[in-house]
Amino acid sequence: MSSNHLKRLAMPRSWPLPRKTTVWVSRPTPGAHALELCMPITLVIRDVLRLAKTAREVRFILHNELAKVDGRVVKDTRRGVGLMDVMTLGEEHYRCVLDHNGRLQYRRISADEASWKVCRIEGKTTIKGGRTQLNLHDGRNIIVDDPTEYSTGESLKLNLPDQKILEHIRFGEGTRALPHGRCSRRFNRSRERVHQDARQHAQ
Repeated sequence: MSSNHLKRLAMPRSWPLPRKTTVWVSRPTPGAHALELCMPITLVIRDVLRLAKTAREVRFILHNELAKVDGRVVKDTRRGVGLMDVMTLGEEHYRCVLDHNGRLQYRRISADEASWKVCRIEGKTTIKGGRTQLNLHDGRNIIVDDPTEYSTGESLKLNLPDQKILEHIRFGEGTRALPHGRCSRRFNRSRERVHQDARQHAQ
């Protein structure tokens, strides 16, 4: 059974928080996202967006149903807000993305952008009746009629909060991608080398 807290020195490097302030930091409730790809909503509102000064103010916001994640009201103070999630606070909308250093960012988006999100297909499962279920990166499961049309590694653009498929984004040449984890660090290093070589050749 996991603790409600973890030490700041041991928190994931993807969290955009200082490490040498306090000893402890809140741990997100186990759920859809991995620990390194999400942060508790309390930390997001108080420490990242700085829309509240204390955890008590965050509890007040959640108790009055002013916070939503992917279009659904959130009241759990440790609910994780992870990669590509859409968080709504009153009339403001934010999407969780990764910056070029692999750290979580919560960027403000428009109301139109807040009505959808992109989810990566992590796997496919055959369920009762012979139907196929797509397993997405944020814990969602969607049943489809034609399993051959979708492959692992591809993405779906979903409407929020009813999860209707708006677009099927196939993985291939020319498709925009968001690398993360070890892959993103290698990608950033290789990109820097390419830029450095290009400057040397230009000189």
